[in-house]
Amino acid sequence: MDTAFLADAIGLQILSYERVVGGDINSAYRLVTSSGSLFLKSNAYPFGSQMLQTESIALQHMNSLGAKTPEVISVLSSDKTNFLILEWIETGIAESFKILAAARALAQLHKNSSESFGYSSDNFLATWAQKNEYSDDWIVFYIHNRILPLVRDCMSISLLSDVYESKTWELKSLMEKRFPSEPPALIHGDLWTGNLMYTFEMPGYALVDPAICFASREMDIAMSKLFGGFSSSFYDAYQEVFPLQPEWEYRLPAYQLYYLLFHLKFFGKGYLGGVDRCFSHYGL
Repeated sequence: MDTAFLADAIGLQILSYERVVGGDINSAYRLVTSSGSLFLKSNAYPFGSQMLQTESIALQHMNSLGAKTPEVISVLSSDKTNFLILEWIETGIAESFKILAAARALAQLHKNSSESFGYSSDNFLATWAQKNEYSDDWIVFYIHNRILPLVRDCMSISLLSDVYESKTWELKSLMEKRFPSEPPALIHGDLWTGNLMYTFEMPGYALVDPAICFASREMDIAMSKLFGGFSSSFYDAYQEVFPLQPEWEYRLPAYQLYYLLFHLKFFGKGYLGGVDRCFSHYGL
């Protein structure tokens, strides 16, 4: 690692660094500097600079609205390696007051709206490019910008047959008939347990690795429940601040479909059963 380059960029002496757990996409490090610890993630993807730039924008946007995220220190590139330097946040335990604070913060984040669904720039779910062109119709946005691109990509590499495109159009028709409308909500976009940190310092939580856009807020609820979910007290606290519309649990598989298609593409056929479960939930 070019610590001299990084030190010059952030204006601090780097005393040492060590690898830390940081996910499958980027390499992650703890930088010990003359002013304390910082978190560094890096990659060498051709589009890696854009990935980290859009992540920094999302972190700053959420933070500006009152949700706790790591402070962005710098985004930079050197010798085909891309870097995002963030505030170091010490992980704590999931105490009750922290869980409630995180749930209420998510509900407040979701109350931030826009005239349309989408976002001012495209961004990424891990390494998957998300198209965020604005649309006045949530279901049109969701099917055309989230589901169809992944279905067609999975078809192109023989992970899905063409019957799944037909199922997608059938799902769109069902959603148009059965799903109620709501204003666009600013969502985290990749809300699983690994992206919600419980911390020693107040407010007791931090949201990381976002893939934000203005969408149905049930996207975050659906993703959060896909791989185990948070405690029941988390969802109770959320509902107290911003109640979900009736039959919200019926709608979750439609939104889990996006994340399961992503896992199917990047991690293989072990996720095909989950994709089928989402369609069969609606008789498709």
